[in-house]
Amino acid sequence: MTTSMTWAEVLKWIILGILVVLQVGQAYTIVNLRRRLPGTNRRLQVGMTAPGLRTQEARSHDRVVLEDFIRDGRPAVLVFVSPSCASCKRLVPLLNTLAEEHDSVDFFCVIAAGRGYDFKANLTATIHAVPDADGSWQRDFEVSVFPHVTAIDRDGRIAAQGVQDARGMAEVIGSLASNSVGGRSPGSDANGRTRS
Repeated sequence: MTTSMTWAEVLKWIILGILVVLQVGQAYTIVNLRRRLPGTNRRLQVGMTAPGLRTQEARSHDRVVLEDFIRDGRPAVLVFVSPSCASCKRLVPLLNTLAEEHDSVDFFCVIAAGRGYDFKANLTATIHAVPDADGSWQRDFEVSVFPHVTAIDRDGRIAAQGVQDARGMAEVIGSLASNSVGGRSPGSDANGRTRS
């Protein structure tokens, strides 16, 4: 006994298979979008230990190990930028000023791959220009939009994270500097707590 299918039945099975593939693709897309939207990914939160990263500084080619800076009791500010981002370009003068004013904080400008504005040529020497050609820093710090600022306290924990306007960025950096080892306020102990 042979089974023969009509063209209508074959077409029905093909359409059904396409619909299943589209449903799976749509589910995958929704899951990925939820991971990328700000506020929906709760894996890296304020108070958690910052990811450990190693790279090379773009101008000096010196090895940069984020943990080394934190181990020395210095807070760090990571500013994630993209060469094609106009808002990122406008942050450079403020970033340069803040880096000069707060020498007790280490500044890293994490530059995404792409063409456009040359950040490393326009940053002061006190800011570490760090290329992120493969996007690993962006993935580890869950960056989905530019500019994105992540502040790390002197104990290596995330102190602030997200897109910051100029005023918000200055407040976060000022807070880090006043609580850092080199920049603690008068009357505070090594942990930044007020002495009685």
